[in-house]
Amino acid sequence: MKKIIHFSKGFLPTTILSLAIIAFGVVGLFVKGINLGIDFRPGLVEDVAVVPTAIELTYEGTAVVSVETSTQKIDLIVTGVGTEGVTYSFPYVEYDTVGKMVSALNSIDGVNAVAKVSDSVKAFDFFGSSAKNTVLGDEPYNLYFNPENPTIVDIEIIRALFSDVSDVAVKQVGSDNDNTFQIRVGDDGSDSEISKNIQELQVDYSSINQDKQMIYEPTRYTTIKEVFIKSTDKYQDKEFILEKFNKKGNFETKTYGDFRKDVIGLGTTLESLVDLKGKRVVIIGQNTYYWYVSYMA
Repeated sequence: MKKIIHFSKGFLPTTILSLAIIAFGVVGLFVKGINLGIDFRPGLVEDVAVVPTAIELTYEGTAVVSVETSTQKIDLIVTGVGTEGVTYSFPYVEYDTVGKMVSALNSIDGVNAVAKVSDSVKAFDFFGSSAKNTVLGDEPYNLYFNPENPTIVDIEIIRALFSDVSDVAVKQVGSDNDNTFQIRVGDDGSDSEISKNIQELQVDYSSINQDKQMIYEPTRYTTIKEVFIKSTDKYQDKEFILEKFNKKGNFETKTYGDFRKDVIGLGTTLESLVDLKGKRVVIIGQNTYYWYVSYMA
């Protein structure tokens, strides 16, 4: 049995409704304008997070001492005149509290480590600020950590820091416990100097001090090699890619650690067989795991 639906009966009311919606939209466009969110505003974007300081480091001496951190350990690299380039490693499995870690760091000549939290606080995954030079000196270098039960920072506190800066938008990223915020300072292109001024903008985040909490800047990288080394070290046990290396087989997992090992292995082999220094190389192939390895090598 056929059923006939007379769409023409609803034509007039639906047309009137559609025209009304369009009219409201046009009026709103002229009255309110387009409300672009923070993700659509041109300018400088910065992600910041409020976290406590675990250890404060300084150095007094003639050598050059720099700090490197990872999820497994803290490294102090000592170089300079009269030294042979020694790396001192302090794994968290061995120095599992802030007190033990501070004592171990103080064993290096000239290094002064001060605990900023209780000695009994668990030592794990400390990190520094990318805005700070990792070479130790008179100015304190802070090692931060993410506590299990952080003090929640209200977004209005972050907004208040930028009260004197025009065209600033702030939004919270992640959950409340992450205490992570995205800051965007506008740049519409009308001022040729504004990009430079934005990059030189300094904000005193320490004024939001809550339970001795401080701010750290997001990680910044200057070279692809630096991204590769740090990410494969930090996430070495995590899944990097799933791929079928045999079309008839199952998907196989490659971790970041596997990726790093394959890249270094291929790069070392190429250096021993071919002189590519200063030459341009084109990599042609399918978008596969092996292409990634070849590119990074």
